Amino acid sequence: MVSAPSISLFFPAWNEEDYVERSVMRALEVLPRLTDDFEIIVVNDASTDRTQEICEQLAARIPQFRFITHPVNLKLGGAMRTGLSASTKDIVVYSDIDLPFDLEELKRALHLMKYLEADMIFAVRFDRTSDGPNRIISAFAYNLLIRSLFDMNL
Repeated sequence: MVSAPSISLFFPAWNEEDYVERSVMRALEVLPRLTDDFEIIVVNDASTDRTQEICEQLAARIPQFRFITHPVNLKLGGAMRTGLSASTKDIVVYSDIDLPFDLEELKRALHLMKYLEADMIFAVRFDRTSDGPNRIISAFAYNLLIRSLFDMNL
């Protein structure tokens, strides 16, 4: 039997006291069904609310959980860099901490990676019509920029 790949799941967090515990607990429900070897990382981006305190409490009781705290807010890009570099497992998964997708979808993504022999799966929301015109235009421009800079067909 081929073993499942190890998984790092990281969440950038800035003032996310309302979401940290819920997201980590949801990840703890899903990840053990996918692999025996996983880690959950929260990148606390200089939060000024209780995010740090909640992360400390979670780290004290969950061995697969760790967090990294930025002393200065580095915005999403900085938190993403930190999360990517801190990840130690075979597969690295990023999600916003408010869980914009069901973590159960990771099973399907892992299947697609194996089936397609892909190095990376990039998922986006299919229906963005409720996001408003500014968000739709900026998402289109961002995706066009990424495709152009990295010669990627996403």
